[in-house]
Amino acid sequence: MAVLNDCIYKNLALILTERIGEDEFFNGSVRWEGDGVGVTLRTTLLVYRTEGSPDKGRPGFIKKIVPVWWECEPVENGKPAASGFSWEEFKNFLPSNG
Repeated sequence: MAVLNDCIYKNLALILTERIGEDEFFNGSVRWEGDGVGVTLRTTLLVYRTEGSPDKGRPGFIKKIVPVWWECEPVENGKPAASGFSWEEFKNFLPSNG
């Protein structure tokens, strides 16, 4: 089983947040690689935001990200590994984990 530590969760969360951008919905995948481990997270998400500033064209801040579906595929040393991914743990690294 791949060891998914705080560093991996944090990096995946940063990449995912960047990919979400200003959207209120996300359907796609993000990938992180480092230290012989690669992780691909495929997911569909609903993104809840605070009220933005429409007159200035700015969306609100992320309040909560709710997964509709997700699948995590880790690779260790070039070989598929069993996933120990936990959304409960991962959400702690997302903006406003409400």
